[in-house]
Amino acid sequence: MLHLSNFQWNKVHAALILLLLPTSLHAYPSAAGHCNQGSLTNKSFGIHGNTGSGPLSEGSLKVTIGDTILDPDTILNIEPGEEYKVILEGPTRGFLFRLEALDNRNVYEVFSSSNSDVQRKRGSLCSTSVAAMTHTNREEKDTIEFDLSFPASTQTPLELRLDVTVVASRSSYGSNDWYYDLYNLSVLSTPETNSPTVSPTAFPSDSPTDPPTSSSTTSPTKSPTTSPTVSPSKLPSAPPTVSPTTSPSDYPSALPADTDSITAPPSNGSSSPAPSVFPTQVPTSSAPTITCTDNPGIVLMILMISTVLLF
Repeated sequence: MLHLSNFQWNKVHAALILLLLPTSLHAYPSAAGHCNQGSLTNKSFGIHGNTGSGPLSEGSLKVTIGDTILDPDTILNIEPGEEYKVILEGPTRGFLFRLEALDNRNVYEVFSSSNSDVQRKRGSLCSTSVAAMTHTNREEKDTIEFDLSFPASTQTPLELRLDVTVVASRSSYGSNDWYYDLYNLSVLSTPETNSPTVSPTAFPSDSPTDPPTSSSTTSPTKSPTTSPTVSPSKLPSAPPTVSPTTSPSDYPSALPADTDSITAPPSNGSSSPAPSVFPTQVPTSSAPTITCTDNPGIVLMILMISTVLLF
């Protein structure tokens, strides 16, 4: 059994650390050294520093998904079944994009790339349900691109967090020349809209295709249902009733229906008799009693005299 002093054991421990440390450092040029949530703080063994230099905007960096520049204060909606281009712009040597579902659903397959500068982060450092993309070399790059796509069958809504860490350079040990931002994404299906029931015709029409269901009548009908009577009837509905008075009157009245009338001789050879009018009674004190005779001339004269006496 090897017997070593404390000093010798310390030297052995230091040698072992030196042997292991290059292996760990060797991983950073070809991939990210971790795959956990959050920034590089306490995750790089102090190689890149623990404080960093702030958000990506401080390093003239930006991330675009589709046509949208990501904003830490805004949720980006992703449509399932659509393919989006993820672009990192700005001076970059190393990076890590880590995407995780908040309900722990498996999203490992949603990232893909054919770019030689980009690879999936694999191994025991990454959960099998997490999607992660990282660098393949430590050469300076101005643009990084890869694809993002969720299957059309993805159950929505699906809330996600996207951690983005970018190492711009490594000018010295613990230089803190790295930047970090956390973005929020949401997978949402666009609601279906009802298509119109009537499709437009190929050519415009002069009148509406669908008349109104009901409308009020504002114009009169062609003819009234019942026409008013504007002229009197040809014959009266009942003949007037004339009856003689029991006392003498100042004016002559029509002859009663049952009294023999006195007619004047026909004129101009007409055979139509002309009606005559005479008083039914005259006061005895004003005119003598007149007896009718068969002579028409005398009758006419008597009628004239009676009329003068009355007026």
